[in-house]
Amino acid sequence: MHKSQIHEIVLVGGSTDIPRIQKESDVFFYGKKRNKSINPNQAVVNGAAIET
Repeated sequence: MHKSQIHEIVLVGGSTDIPRIQKESDVFFYGKKRNKSINPNQAVVNGAAIET
């Protein structure tokens, strides 16, 4: 899969608050904006709850 085929970007976890991570993700995906409608910390908690 090529990164141009990515339709939506969702970053999860605490490191998504780091400005450098946000900038690098924007650059890597050709300026495509991240989906910010999902709380990145809550997504991790929900995933862990489903797994247990």
